[in-house]
Amino acid sequence: MTMWKSVLGALLCLMGAIWFLQGIDALGGSGMSGHVVWSWIGAAVVLIGAWLLVGNIVRRRLRP
Repeated sequence: MTMWKSVLGALLCLMGAIWFLQGIDALGGSGMSGHVVWSWIGAAVVLIGAWLLVGNIVRRRLRP
């Protein structure tokens, strides 16, 4: 039932990492490249995704 949280968390981490790299201009080819605001948004999205992933893992281990 909580499998969707793992999938969503992984997708958010991936998407946030791409946005972060575009924001710091390490990954070019987009209108977001070189705009620092996207690095902040990307970092926040990665943190939210990691929170979902870690929370799901902890809940699975604590469940009897």
